[in-house]
Amino acid sequence: MLTSKIDICFFGSLLISGDSMAGSIHNDQLEELYRRGAHALRTPLSIVLLELGMIESDWARNLEGDLHAYSETLRRTFLYLQCKAGGMGERKEFDLDAVAKTVADKVREQATQSNIELELQLHCRLKRHGYPDLLAEGLYCVLENATHFTPHGGHIKISFGVDGQRIVVEDSGSGYPSDILSGDYAPFRTSSGDGFGVGIGLPLAATAAALNGGRLLLDIAASGGARTIFDFESE
Repeated sequence: MLTSKIDICFFGSLLISGDSMAGSIHNDQLEELYRRGAHALRTPLSIVLLELGMIESDWARNLEGDLHAYSETLRRTFLYLQCKAGGMGERKEFDLDAVAKTVADKVREQATQSNIELELQLHCRLKRHGYPDLLAEGLYCVLENATHFTPHGGHIKISFGVDGQRIVVEDSGSGYPSDILSGDYAPFRTSSGDGFGVGIGLPLAATAAALNGGRLLLDIAASGGARTIFDFESE
């Protein structure tokens, strides 16, 4: 995989540089810097992916998969940096339950391919002001993790409105490590031993929850798997 420890060091240094610059330049300038950086890094990847798409071979498909993962990591990293720079634009009204359903539908095919049952329970409708696309991205990161760490034949449940203004994701996987359960969402830390991810998903999910007026809570599900809660306060 191209998303290796070298990449983690690169993204980490990029994050540190961005945070140190935030005090000396305006947020709009910082946002523009991140946007241009994302474009400069991802455009060559897009061109290579187009070229690979015309090659019929197994090695091309394998490399294509790695490059897609690398490009997605870049996109999420720059989105995270954009959030930290305060460049998310104006808030708008949206339905929390609609976000949960949209993301569940997006990940359903992946879960089905892994023979994982995906259950969606929506108990009410609730409007909120914030950043629905950012929240959807954070929720997708959580569900992507749940799908990866839940074994074949396992179960993932997404519920909203059962216990207040909460989106809850529970899976029957291996659960969160103790250091993650402490609530330390520092980016580029990963406890996965199989090379999955670079440690940007949970920090992005926590940031998405915070910018939408909530917080991210981690717990152990009744099955022993992970229980992830997007907990929102009343507006």
